[in-house]
Amino acid sequence: MGGKKRSRSMFEISMEEKKLLEKEWDSALCTICLEHPHNASLIICTSHANGCRPYICNQVHRDCNCLRQFLKLNINLRCPLCRGDVLEVKDVEEDVKNYMNSKTRDCAKGLCKFVGNYGELTKHTYRYHPFDDFPVLEDYMISDGRAVEVIGPMVRVLPDTLFDIHNMGDYFESQFHMYLQRW
Repeated sequence: MGGKKRSRSMFEISMEEKKLLEKEWDSALCTICLEHPHNASLIICTSHANGCRPYICNQVHRDCNCLRQFLKLNINLRCPLCRGDVLEVKDVEEDVKNYMNSKTRDCAKGLCKFVGNYGELTKHTYRYHPFDDFPVLEDYMISDGRAVEVIGPMVRVLPDTLFDIHNMGDYFESQFHMYLQRW
């Protein structure tokens, strides 16, 4: 009897395992917008077995949909974390999705100061920004002290913690350009 292997739900794992998983999910950021990934998808790449877990936002088409933009920018799909080949992109399980959707994040519309979870942000978007365009990947390039790595058609947002921008001044700029030239 070859039955389909089923993954365990949050109710079937120990409290210790649950805390470890929640810790991973709490630290998970979308590899494009660097926010908690709402309606998350997981990129399965060649380094998945080694622990590479790039989560990415897969919101409805009206919101800033990082997954759609990532797929549109990449001709040869490369993992935004390890640069390995992307094997598949799959939705995360409902338990994980519900947990990540409960996390708050900022409205993706410019100067709007609204903060809420996925459901609240969706309602807010339809109520206060019904006809607005949301930022495309290029708008994230220099915002909020984030640096961007451009490798052919691939764009990857690098957190400012990777480079201590504030203390390095001109040195940062020259080192960052040298870093990009290596690719």
